[in-house]
Amino acid sequence: MITLRPYQTTAVEKTFIYLGAREGNPLVVLPTGSGKSVVLGSIVRHAIEAWPSTRVLVLTHRSELIEQDASAIRTVWPEADVGIYSASLGRKQVRAVTVAGVQSFAHASTPHTDITIVDEAHLIPHGGEGQYRTVIDNLLAKNPAMRLIGLTATPFRLSGGRLTRGDGALFSSICYELPVQQLVDEGYLSPLVSPTLASTYDVGKVATRGGDYAAGELGASIEAQSEITDAALDEAMRAAGARASWLVYCVSVEHARQAAQRLFSLGVSCSVVTGEDEPGDRRRKIERFKAGETRALVSVDVLTTGFDVPRVDCIVLLRPTQSAGLYVQICGRGMRLFPGKTDCLVLDFGGNVSRHGPITDLRTKHLGPTDAKKHKVCAQCDAEVKVHKIECPECGYVFPRIPREVTHEKEATRLAIMGPAPLPEWRAVNGFSLARWEKRPKEGELAKPPTVVVTYYTGNLGRSDHREWVCPEHGGFAGEKFRKWWSERGGALPYPVTVEDTIARESELHPIDGVMVEKDGAFERVSKVRFGVAREPGDDEGEPDVDAPWVDDGEDLPF
Repeated sequence: MITLRPYQTTAVEKTFIYLGAREGNPLVVLPTGSGKSVVLGSIVRHAIEAWPSTRVLVLTHRSELIEQDASAIRTVWPEADVGIYSASLGRKQVRAVTVAGVQSFAHASTPHTDITIVDEAHLIPHGGEGQYRTVIDNLLAKNPAMRLIGLTATPFRLSGGRLTRGDGALFSSICYELPVQQLVDEGYLSPLVSPTLASTYDVGKVATRGGDYAAGELGASIEAQSEITDAALDEAMRAAGARASWLVYCVSVEHARQAAQRLFSLGVSCSVVTGEDEPGDRRRKIERFKAGETRALVSVDVLTTGFDVPRVDCIVLLRPTQSAGLYVQICGRGMRLFPGKTDCLVLDFGGNVSRHGPITDLRTKHLGPTDAKKHKVCAQCDAEVKVHKIECPECGYVFPRIPREVTHEKEATRLAIMGPAPLPEWRAVNGFSLARWEKRPKEGELAKPPTVVVTYYTGNLGRSDHREWVCPEHGGFAGEKFRKWWSERGGALPYPVTVEDTIARESELHPIDGVMVEKDGAFERVSKVRFGVAREPGDDEGEPDVDAPWVDDGEDLPF
């Protein structure tokens, strides 16, 4: 029996609150090293103790994770009736709780299942293809009322695209998400650090397929630039010479061999680990690394998910990736705590920090693709928009232009691996107001529903004030976002359904004395508000007249 950490308890509670109050399938987002398997075991225990006839299936993709999840369930709940269904482990047991490999279970006779939990849910592909889809579709055919729960450290697929967005998305929304920085601040995770030093692979002609660089072209390009690999590893040795346990990520088997040869010449003991290894051979290499007998593991397309070796104190990224999910998963390998370890050094020779941002403030949060068909998410209303669109068709938000980076740095980046830059800041305000706002349609365009512009006053008229837009008359993501906004600010039920009703009920909202402002491309956006005390009559003297509706006059504003 173990005692759950406070955030683990909250994750379990939020999951069941969601299942009880809402339709759809929740996603739980917990950083690598946060004890995700303990949360998984606790969800299983709670479900079956509350409803004894419940049958739970846990799906994952590797034998190591199957054993890990089964062990976690038994640790949280020693009396659990747990079976393992995996051809690689030589067992095909279906019990009250079945932990299964998706490859094996795709060919099994489908049992009645009430709850299916997908561990490492970011591996579910987009659309209707893949073994996960086959298994889940078969389970739903058997029991249409089955609920699906996803657990992951990254709420987007490795191939690109949010797990809660796009056609055929299996998960409806995130029910709980824990920030990486919080776990670092509370001492549960080791921080990542960037090098104090800051050499370039040219991948400008490498094509993109499935949300990342085309593997064959990328491998051929970088293999031909072996002198750059040598220079990068020379720099890595200078920066991380005192580090004891390295993970080195490469783009191809030949590239990994080049890297290993250079490391040997520098006196670094290492093993190459690839998908071509026999399972027993790979296991022996990993065990030697875990025991500290080998200093570095050089990896190709493995050791990115479910690989947990706390002693890792240096990550060398010799591969560029357009997948934010893969980038975060790789960095997470270095964040577990280990005696004597104070941090993990990340040497990014792939331009990934520049491409995606720090892992605590990923650019894909607002601008990244949401599926393999190249969509992005609107920063204002969360609608899914085709990537070539410069304006959101739901709310009129204009996407800032982001230059596409396609080069791989020869030297390790100087950019911070953790922490947003610039930092968000609080701005004091002396009140706010609501007004009608309309987007003037272009010629031949249908008019869109009006929205509410919320203006937060800083005490100076003009552009120093801050604004956000909410959409009570919109459907979909914009409408959901408005209802959440209304509830968080103290608005009563029922929700307003028109702009006029929202403005008329402004007095229901809590007073606000500060806003947190974050950079969003070329613009600033309000990300949080700070509630204050109610204003006395007359306190609004001198504020601008806001009774007149806002009309877009073509000025270059972020809406």
